[in-house]
Amino acid sequence: MDETQTLSLEPLENGIDGYVKEKNAAMIYWHHQHKIWEYLFGSDAKLFKQEMKNLIKQMKAGKIVRVTKGLVVDVKGTLLYPVKFEFKDVQCMTYFWLLKRGSLITYI
Repeated sequence: MDETQTLSLEPLENGIDGYVKEKNAAMIYWHHQHKIWEYLFGSDAKLFKQEMKNLIKQMKAGKIVRVTKGLVVDVKGTLLYPVKFEFKDVQCMTYFWLLKRGSLITYI
């Protein structure tokens, strides 16, 4: 059975904006299982290290098929520089939503 996911751009942007401006997040990513934004602070060194280990493990297992530099995205005046992790058989609709916004910056 195909899973249909409905997303709205404004709440996605508001979540990112809040993490960046109010919580001073250093790393923000969409958690596909929980369908929410997750974030880490610059002071979360142990958690950063664990997330990097998780990514390496998923690459070795073939779950992550490509890592590329994403397009710069402007979310309410904050420039974000995404790293795009492509997972096998998973599309990140939140990333596509943010890119469809007219505020996409085409230079890197």
